[in-house]
Amino acid sequence: MPDPVAAFSAVEAVAARQGLPPEHIIKLDANENPYGPSPKVQAAMAAGQAWHLYPDITHQALNRALAAYAGVSPEQVVATSGCDELIAMLAQLLIGPGDEAIDNAPTFAIYSLVVHVQGGHMVVVPRLREQHYALDTPAILRALSERTRLIFVCNPNNPTGGLTPQRDIEALLETGIVVAVDETYHEFAGVTMAPLLQRYENLVVMRSMSKWSGLAGLRVGYGLFHPDLARQMRKLRMPFNVNLAGYIAALASLDDVAYLHANVAKMIAERERLLQLLQGIPFLHCYPSHANFVLCDVTGVPAGRLRDEMEKEGVLVRVYQSMYLPNAIRISVGKPQHTEAAIAALHTAGQRLKLL
Repeated sequence: MPDPVAAFSAVEAVAARQGLPPEHIIKLDANENPYGPSPKVQAAMAAGQAWHLYPDITHQALNRALAAYAGVSPEQVVATSGCDELIAMLAQLLIGPGDEAIDNAPTFAIYSLVVHVQGGHMVVVPRLREQHYALDTPAILRALSERTRLIFVCNPNNPTGGLTPQRDIEALLETGIVVAVDETYHEFAGVTMAPLLQRYENLVVMRSMSKWSGLAGLRVGYGLFHPDLARQMRKLRMPFNVNLAGYIAALASLDDVAYLHANVAKMIAERERLLQLLQGIPFLHCYPSHANFVLCDVTGVPAGRLRDEMEKEGVLVRVYQSMYLPNAIRISVGKPQHTEAAIAALHTAGQRLKLL
């Protein structure tokens, strides 16, 4: 199983490796928000005077704020230390030795990791590459067995950027198996399955504060559940799992949604511009995206070599070389100047590699 941690390098390490100042490194490999958090976060953190005390173990204020944002009741919300912890808790609740979960490769690597940690078996149903890596819903339904406990659907999907229509997710929900819809990037797509919680007790909607609100370093995620399932999840939650800094930052962010959504709108516009520019590079084949990144197949050279050449120019991108995504790079959406730097690095790398 690929190690998801191995895909990333610290900015300082890259700068030292390439002989560049750290401030010259443009990090487009982890889908981080280049605009950062709301100014209200900075003010709230500076005003914090209780760092020696634990945060509210019940998450009451945070649950209320998240519920208001998501359009559900507070009893349906479970806050976690990033979405990764939520995914791990869900596997802990539902997966035991010999149980099965459904994965839709290529997708987020953490799903397989947590299922295997629980002793479960991940049944992989490949996405339809010829249809922009769309979900193969009929194949998923055929793959279900009496041991299937969980179906993961990343929507929009990471790393391909595509959306799954609601009708497909409803078809999976009709099986009665728990369907975990990962909406980490939903603010960039304007689509959510949260209203379906009123109809399906087996739906889980997983979300993050990392991307749209710029809190990746503070690790705040949350899940939306039927109240009964939320109660079971809270039994697994470690006390004080959301640290005080993340708690304060999340509340301040949810008090400044308009500002943050304006930044999301800038990133959506820049995503479309980035895609258009990438489509003019002959050794790339890029896929439409509803997230804050663009995935491109690479032709003529291993994707890892292209990534290495771009790194020499101070631009970091994510590389994929696996069974289900054999030769691709994923480029995060940054500010306009980051787009310009990425395109320039691609041209320079292409010339070095004799692709242009």
